[in-house]
Amino acid sequence: MVYASAFAVLLALFVCAQSWDDGEQLLIAVCFLLTTVIIKTACEGQWLNIDCPAPTAINIRSANYGRKSGDNVCSSYASGACVTENSLKAVRVKCQGERWCKIQANNAFFGGYCSGPNNYLSVGYTCDYPSMKNKIVCQGETLNLDCRSGHHIAIDNAIFGRVHGNAICPKDPLWVKNVNCVARSSVEVVKSKCQGKRWCTVAAKLGVFGDPCPGTWKYLSVRYTCKRNVSGSSSRTRSSGSSSSRSGSSGSSSSRSGSSGSRSSRSGSYGTSKRQISGSSSRIHSSGSSS
Repeated sequence: MVYASAFAVLLALFVCAQSWDDGEQLLIAVCFLLTTVIIKTACEGQWLNIDCPAPTAINIRSANYGRKSGDNVCSSYASGACVTENSLKAVRVKCQGERWCKIQANNAFFGGYCSGPNNYLSVGYTCDYPSMKNKIVCQGETLNLDCRSGHHIAIDNAIFGRVHGNAICPKDPLWVKNVNCVARSSVEVVKSKCQGKRWCTVAAKLGVFGDPCPGTWKYLSVRYTCKRNVSGSSSRTRSSGSSSSRSGSSGSSSSRSGSSGSRSSRSGSYGTSKRQISGSSSRIHSSGSSS
């Protein structure tokens, strides 16, 4: 069910309508709705559906599987409280940056911190996160990330460890001892292998990330997006190369002109020498005739 302070939303829209013109009313109303925290709950065993309007995506603000003391929710009242410590991490791995997602309120998803039929899942979220891609592989497998041509990988978050029960990468319960376990090097390792690349691979192995919780079967979860490459620098490089080529061509032309000038100089010298010889011959001839 949704109890997202509907009265507050209506009141805010009414105030906007009294204070701004039509265009500003719409803008303020949309911004308010996207940043208002929506609270949804699901009783034990039920599915909780979360969604946001395109092009926005889910931003998980709060989550708890269990029960708060004094709450009268899901047709039951409990005097004690139970908080599942990994709730926020578990829900974010599943839903953060997605357009929609669904989660079942049970121990299989969250682990065994809180047990009993009176548990429920409560999630608070807004619709103001950029759209992301989420991928998970189990321990020992290899995670492949890729983007289409002209784009590169931008890592948003990574977790190597376990923040779920047996619903994710199931294993014998003896191997699911710790459900609030994350390797500190998770983000750093994935970024070193993938950030800025078009594609990459990361092995979900202890030798890569270390062992944050011995005896627990783990997995690697990565949240990322694909960003468009900036082509300005390459364009400038191409332009510079073209200019250099043109300058080189111009230099070659000048060299050819110089060579042509040299040939002309040599032709001129040859012509002068020829005229001098011709003149000498004429004078000799005249002298002979006089004799």
